[in-house]
Order: sequence, then structure tokens, then C-alpha cells
Amino acid sequence: LSGSSPAELTVEFKNSADPEFFVSSDLIGSTLSIDRLNWKKPKKSQMQFELNGTLGENIELDRFSLNGAGLVMDAEVELNSQNQFETLTFSKFSIADQLSVSGMLDARGNIKLSSGTLDLPAFLNSDAETSDSSGSEIALDVALDKVKVSQNNTLHQFKGAFINGAALSGEFQANLNKRAPFGGEVSPNNGNIRIEAGSNDAGQFSMALDVLERARGGRLLLTLDQRDTAGEMDGVLRVTDIKLQKMPILAELLNAMSIVGLLDQLSGSGVIMNEIDATFRMTNDQIILQSASAIGPSMGITLDGYYNLESKTFDMQGFFSPLYLV
Repeated sequence: LSGSSPAELTVEFKNSADPEFFVSSDLIGSTLSIDRLNWKKPKKSQMQFELNGTLGENIELDRFSLNGAGLVMDAEVELNSQNQFETLTFSKFSIADQLSVSGMLDARGNIKLSSGTLDLPAFLNSDAETSDSSGSEIALDVALDKVKVSQNNTLHQFKGAFINGAALSGEFQANLNKRAPFGGEVSPNNGNIRIEAGSNDAGQFSMALDVLERARGGRLLLTLDQRDTAGEMDGVLRVTDIKLQKMPILAELLNAMSIVGLLDQLSGSGVIMNEIDATFRMTNDQIILQSASAIGPSMGITLDGYYNLESKTFDMQGFFSPLYLV
């Protein structure tokens, strides 16, 4: 906060009651910024500021609100017995299309979010800081209704406990598209962040992503590394012991090759894949599959190519090898 702005102050004196005060300003002439969220109100721009409370031996701040420059906040401030700041409880705190949350901020800077939504790509693209070079650490206790991770995928019932200091780290749990509960952790990686997620039902996780129409079982490990380029992440995927069923593209391939036995398995009990490994890059509009392989008792597949996130279309090439074990 820097600069100064004219403000209007009104004080109401009442019989047998502490006086109430009301402060408002358009904050023209003041510069406000929240560095960690890469948000700033320029000096010459307008932002509505309101502060209401009661004057007495202990000051009460009933309402503190800001509205402008893409930020909206409606909060209540609690002071201790020495009239020093103790907590800021906000029923709404939102910045543009990045986040809209409710929660609490304490005097040490620790944050507890109790509900709301976060658009993760928009948040990362805003160059918001996920670390603090000052050496201080704050605790982030997060419970959000939705975290959007891509155009078609959302994490519901997201809960996590993080430490934001020299790097962001912590653990979380979520439900992918309301269909696949899973857990993971966040850790530092060369100035950026790494997300590692795992599921004990790879089939359900893959169906929730709309990658597979039907699959069962399996163990999934997914690692995502944030890149310096905004909105891009490098990924490594490993799936073990998954059973694939009803894959239209693979079924057409098997039918064209007249592999009746495998086609019957795919349409019925399923085809087991013991190991699936893939490396890829995610951008805002596509997944670039750099290399992928799937090996099972009945077949082996290698692939590379592109998947368009908007149109959900593939442009892939690779090799298919039926295996017959006696």
C-alpha cells in the first residue's frame, strides 16, 4: 500500500451505546498490491473501499470491503484486546476469473480456505507466486468445492494442507470429475512445482478423464512438472495391471486385422495390460504424446502423436504387436 486518497468519515453517536463509524473512499491516489497473487491496483484507478465498525475501549470492525481492479472482498476484521490485528474473515475474496473463495487470514499470514473455486491454469498463467524468497513460511489449509485443472477436467471436494515458503509443498485429496477419488502431493522442482498423484483404481481414473470408455482396476502414478512457459506441464504416467474394455479405436484395429480372440476379450471380460508408460507435454489446447507403450499377455502397443483437448480428436502413430503365449 502506498500513496494517499481522500475518504469520507461518518460517526454516529447513540445514547448508552458506543459510537458507530463509516469510512468510504474511491482510493484514487493510492496503489494497492498483493504480490503473491500478482494483483495490483494502479494509483490512478478507482476502487470502492468501505470500513464500518464501533468505537470503544475495544474497537470492532464489522465490515471491510474492497471492489475494483478485478478484486472483490467482503470481510470482517477481529482485533485483540490491545486493538491489534488478529484475524480477517472473508465471506468472499475473488480475483477476476482466477479464484473465488471464503476463509480466514491470521496475524502470521496463515490462510484457511473453507469453500470456493480455483481456476488453476488461469492462476498459474497470472504469474502468481508459488514461493516466497523472503524466507518466511505460511500455512495453507485448503478446502475448495472445485479446482479447474483443464478445459474439461475439474477436481471436486479438494482438500489439502500446504506450506508456502521458499517453495510450495504439501499433500491433497480430491475427486476427479466427481467420478474418481485420488490423492497426491506438491513439491518444489527447480523454481517451479511438481505434482505427483496416485490412484488405486486406474480404470476409474482413466474413465473420469474420458481417456478410456471402460476400464477396471490397476494402479496409476502420474507426475506433472510445471514448465517456465505459462500453462504448460511435462508429464510422466505409469499404469500397472489394468483391464481394458470397450475401446472403439482399438476394436476397429483388431477387427481390421481379423484378430477375433482379442476382439472378443475386448468386448467381453477385457484385455489385461500389465504395464503402460507414457511421457507427454500438456499445453492449453493439446497433449503432445512424446512416447507411450502398453504391454500385456495378449498384445503390445507403442504410440506417439497429439490429442486435441477441445475437439477430443487423436492424431497418433505407432506399432501394434499381437502376442500369443503358449
